[in-house]
Amino acid sequence: MRETGAWLIAGLGLLMLGLTVLRRGLQALTGTWAARRLEALEGRPLSALIAGGAVTAALQSSSAATIFLVGAAGAGLLRLEAAMPAVLGANVGSAVTLGVFALPLDRAWAPLLALAGGLALLPRRTPRAIGAALAGLLGALFGLRALGRAAAAVGAPVTAAMAEHPLRAFVAGVVLTAILQSSTVAGGLSAAWLAAGQADLKAATAFLLGANVGTTLDTAAAGLLSPREGRLVAAWHVAVNAVGAVLFLPAVDLLARAAATAPSPLAAIATVQFWFNALSAAAFFPLMNPAARLLRAVDRRLFPPRA
Repeated sequence: MRETGAWLIAGLGLLMLGLTVLRRGLQALTGTWAARRLEALEGRPLSALIAGGAVTAALQSSSAATIFLVGAAGAGLLRLEAAMPAVLGANVGSAVTLGVFALPLDRAWAPLLALAGGLALLPRRTPRAIGAALAGLLGALFGLRALGRAAAAVGAPVTAAMAEHPLRAFVAGVVLTAILQSSTVAGGLSAAWLAAGQADLKAATAFLLGANVGTTLDTAAAGLLSPREGRLVAAWHVAVNAVGAVLFLPAVDLLARAAATAPSPLAAIATVQFWFNALSAAAFFPLMNPAARLLRAVDRRLFPPRA
């Protein structure tokens, strides 16, 4: 039991540390690109959607991307209508991290680690940022390995409940992701349970739908502390993820089948994440204007402007 606990702590620690280092390396590479793109979002929803996905791929976190959008809106840099498609794009981009982790890097980790170390020693900023991003990726991959060794033991009560009904798997995904505050970590857990044979793809899919709801907690908290426009962006993110997950919950079989031919458990989870968010974005994209009017009306009722 002690060994399992050690693997669990080491796995979670390495995964979160690796994601942080990866994100900082990519942020150093992208510089102020995201801020410069904000001015081009207004009136170009498709470009904003693509930019949202690109920002998430750069930050390696949909939560970081949406909090960035909430902060930008709260600071008056963009309106709700400009941020809405970017939020949809950020959700789609969240599948990128899991997709990268699913790459077959087993035989290449030693030369990649040596390359990361060599780049980190160079004086120029760009090679150092690439080295940091590569080191973060490898650290996160090692964390997923360690997490996989522990997940089979500590996840037994959770996965047993998940196997009984998709709704229980959904609730487990909401709760665990709200605690961990990372849908990537939740995806890694579900992939580990899948690899260990403790959860089938249907239960893992329902768990991942719940994870997409749980990951909105930090965005909601940022929105509550933000001025009106930022609050509206946060409300849109929560509404899209929550409503989308509830609507897709009866269709977990279809989502699971779409990922059934994936070459690995992580690739299957990345596939589910991509299709769920891509289909949600397609469903909500034409509804953005009426949704914006509704959100503004509700916000005025709940938070009436001061006289």
